Amino acid sequence: EKPKLETVSITVDGRSYRVKRDQNLLDACSSLGIYIPHLCYSRKLSPSGACRMCLVKIKGRKGLVTACTTKV
Repeated sequence: EKPKLETVSITVDGRSYRVKRDQNLLDACSSLGIYIPHLCYSRKLSPSGACRMCLVKIKGRKGLVTACTTKV
C-alpha cells in the first residue's frame, strides 16, 4: 500500500494552497509557480540561507526568515 502524502495549508499573498508537509518554503512556493529569488540554494546541498536573498515575511513571526531554511 502506498503511503499517504501528507499536506498542509499555506497562504501566500492572500491565496490558500495545499503543499507537501516537511518541505521548505522555497520548494513549496516553486511547486506552485510562485518565484522567490535566491542565489545560494540548491536541492543538491543542505540549505544555509547564506545569501539572504529568499527572505520572506511570515504572519505572526517577528522579522523576516529565509524561505530555503524554513519548513512549511
